[in-house]
Amino acid sequence: MAGLSVSGVALLDSEGERLAVKYPRQAAASAQPSTPAEEAQAKKEGGVKDFASQRQLEQQLVQKFSRLAGRNEVEAFELAGYVALGKSVNDVLLFVVAEDGANEMLLLEIFNTLTAVLSSLTNGQIGKKQILDNLDGVFLMLDEVFDSGLLLQLDPGVVLARINMQDDAAANAGGAGAGGAGAGGEATSTQAAFNQAISSAKENLIRSLLSGGP
Repeated sequence: MAGLSVSGVALLDSEGERLAVKYPRQAAASAQPSTPAEEAQAKKEGGVKDFASQRQLEQQLVQKFSRLAGRNEVEAFELAGYVALGKSVNDVLLFVVAEDGANEMLLLEIFNTLTAVLSSLTNGQIGKKQILDNLDGVFLMLDEVFDSGLLLQLDPGVVLARINMQDDAAANAGGAGAGGAGAGGEATSTQAAFNQAISSAKENLIRSLLSGGP
């Protein structure tokens, strides 16, 4: 799906802290730019590459958005070479960011897709607690809509169907492991416990990265 490359999506709480973010345009490390023109080009090609620059952008988004009148409506605004759409839903802030000059109508369509999927994932109650309770589905949503900043899908029904398919596949895999414990003995049970420990460690790592902790 051509026409727009997304620089970032951020779901933040009302204090500007991260709930879920994705910056698809992360480029491999290269030589440091030495001139303003090279810096501008590097920014355009690489997007918001590191944690510090991502958090700086998020703070700027929150500050600029807080000064707008219609925070409960979708607001479009420009910021440091980007165009952004933002909306406050209960205690959650949602931002979609693209390069300056991007098609705002297409950006709005992306925004509406994300809002519709989030509403379905949270049973119509978009909020900080609901987002955290459905964090796996939220990250799957971002992966289904974007890849390397390029649009993959804008149909909320298709995105939800794919999320449900992945959830079902994970559930079936877990069921198969449980069913095999009786026949396979202690080894299968040990493997299931190991997989659960890995999953828990992965979730803790993701939360640590999102919070900027060690």
